[in-house]
Amino acid sequence: MSTWSKYLRVWVVVGAYLLVVFALILLQGLLDLNGLWPSLNSLSFFLVFHTLAVIAVFFAIWRVFQPPEIRQTKLYGIPAAAQVLESNRTKWRWRRFSGPWAREYRLRLQVTPPDRAPFPATTYAYFSPGSEPAVGAVIRVKIHPRRKNLVVVTTPDQVRDKS
Repeated sequence: MSTWSKYLRVWVVVGAYLLVVFALILLQGLLDLNGLWPSLNSLSFFLVFHTLAVIAVFFAIWRVFQPPEIRQTKLYGIPAAAQVLESNRTKWRWRRFSGPWAREYRLRLQVTPPDRAPFPATTYAYFSPGSEPAVGAVIRVKIHPRRKNLVVVTTPDQVRDKS
């Protein structure tokens, strides 16, 4: 999934959250105006709901940026070699981990699994400046056990996610 579509999904999650909070405020105001809900209980209910909603939003955003398929591939993927056909910086994301800054790259790869014919794949990975793979380089990847088109880069030079 490209970075642009990830950001779009984040905005959808945040927009849905804001709509729900606005609807809750409107509902509580109407109930309080008619005397059906005391103000103090309304405020405490709103705070509890808001806290749970913020937790849900952060969890949803985390899921957008780290889907379960990628986590499964990192843990249980089939190791393979891949030749870099194309390496382009996305110019959308920079990430700082415990080490240097890292840039997101879109990699077109020719993946050579141990049990079948080579196939092309596209993936995104973070590399620190100067450690990005050159065209023609062979890097290590992992392939999802069931979804053969899902490939994750596992080269040691790659900047690691904290996941």
